[in-house]
Amino acid sequence: MAMKPPAQLAAGFAVVFFAVRVNGFDLLLDPVGWMICTSALANMEVFDRAFTCGVAMILSSVLLLIAPSDWEQVIGLAAGVGNAVTVALMVEPVMAATRRHRNLLDVLRWAVAGPGVLVVLSWYGYAELGGLFQMVALVAMVTLIVVLVRVSQEPWEPPAGTPPVVPAPPTAR
Repeated sequence: MAMKPPAQLAAGFAVVFFAVRVNGFDLLLDPVGWMICTSALANMEVFDRAFTCGVAMILSSVLLLIAPSDWEQVIGLAAGVGNAVTVALMVEPVMAATRRHRNLLDVLRWAVAGPGVLVVLSWYGYAELGGLFQMVALVAMVTLIVVLVRVSQEPWEPPAGTPPVVPAPPTAR
């Protein structure tokens, strides 16, 4: 049985936002995580700004892997802020499809995005209290992943506005 889109988003976010490092190399490549997230949106037939941001995050995270060191800060800053914005946008279609967890998902997406931007800025010396915001963003991300998995265990309805799947009529011979 295939994963439901909310579970796919949770898995993609886990790959993007958590690291398993060996000799300083993150084995959980961010482009793979963003591909999983973007695939979840495609499975929900959502091809709006969230999907576009997902594709942009795939490209920016690949660029970050191959960027020369003098461009690393600029691309890293853009990718970090993009991470926060993209999470907020990618949760919207799940919110549209669930009534029970809609408000909690809305709070969590902003609890990840807001402090997430401040964490990125603090990494590059543009903000203070980076550790505090990093803890808030981490707790919010873990909670968001748990809630997305919980949503995927409930009966899934496509987001509002998604056309229903209608079987093709039989063809006459």
